[in-house]
Amino acid sequence: MENTRLDEILFSIERCFRCTISRDRKRVVPGEGPAETVLMMIAQAPGRVEMEKGRILTGPSGKILDELLEKAGSSRKKFYLTNLIKCPLPGCRRPKESEKDNCMFFIRQEIEIVDPLIIITLGKHSTRALLKEYGHPLPPRNRDIPFLFGQFFRKAGRVILPLPHPSCILYRKTLLEGTIRLYQESIARMQTMAGSQGRMA
Repeated sequence: MENTRLDEILFSIERCFRCTISRDRKRVVPGEGPAETVLMMIAQAPGRVEMEKGRILTGPSGKILDELLEKAGSSRKKFYLTNLIKCPLPGCRRPKESEKDNCMFFIRQEIEIVDPLIIITLGKHSTRALLKEYGHPLPPRNRDIPFLFGQFFRKAGRVILPLPHPSCILYRKTLLEGTIRLYQESIARMQTMAGSQGRMA
């Protein structure tokens, strides 16, 4: 039943033209992963490789994500993966607030269906959008969002765990070691939390 409902969301996204970026998309990249998982991961937007393959996080950032998760003793197979923005952003620019607000309509539906205990937000934009959605205080500037990485925010029976987007390592290789450590520490705490709630990750 849950997979059918997720397919219905994909059908709706394919027919969404609320933002101008929808005009240039060639396909929609659906969320993927087990619908019955307690873990959801929200990235930013599909890139060129994702659009070509039709699968989420299959480009360079996806390879780094797999490495980070493996070193933390986890795997993408444990997560329902989705993007905050459902269409590719022109020139890989930052998403506009209106675009994030429009796509939150679909994120809310995915959260309702999957019903995750823990939502990992990758990067500044998905972190700001989800913390805003759940009414958590936000720093005034986007550049302050990284100070929230690795913290657990609890509300409405869910936990939001912001982590760096793996793409940051593509631009600054020096961040790799610290990001590996942050993923290891955060995911270890996440697994303990899920176990204590009787919802094993």
